[in-house]
Amino acid sequence: MNARERTLAITTGAVVGLALIWTQGLDPAWSRWQELDEQINVLEQAVQRDEELVGQLAKIRTDRFALEQSIQPLDGAGLIPSFIAHVRQLSHEAGFEPSSLRYVSARPLDEEQKGTGSSPFAELRFELRAKTEAKKLEEFHLLLVASPRHVRVVSLTLSPQKGNELDCSLSLATLAPSDVLEQPK
Repeated sequence: MNARERTLAITTGAVVGLALIWTQGLDPAWSRWQELDEQINVLEQAVQRDEELVGQLAKIRTDRFALEQSIQPLDGAGLIPSFIAHVRQLSHEAGFEPSSLRYVSARPLDEEQKGTGSSPFAELRFELRAKTEAKKLEEFHLLLVASPRHVRVVSLTLSPQKGNELDCSLSLATLAPSDVLEQPK
């Protein structure tokens, strides 16, 4: 073997050796390093999202506590009698007395969650009937909206009567703890 063939053989061996080292050692290590780097980035983003959620947890707990406190009975009585007394007080402040105010029903806040126990709140429905003037009814609605209780008017039916009077029927809904669904009415 002459010098030229020897140089060619050494160069070929070196190239094959480097190719072997690259394909068997460096390339898999490089690919694995890139995969791990990508996984680290994904995990860091997940940790950042989780930290943001944890940061919101204290505020959510405070808001939920305030909400739970606002839907508890105001006078130590049961929730339904307490709400009826509250609505009667608001109607009295507005200048009229309901001819009837009665409890109608209770249901889970989200009807689809019925029986799952996942909703911490329920909705109580009440019906109010009264004969009053439009201005007093407007004042009652403003008081209801400004009330610390979470109340909404589900439906309102008005029938004109003699003079300025209206015969009104309101369906009201209020928020309650879900355990009210398990209590006898």
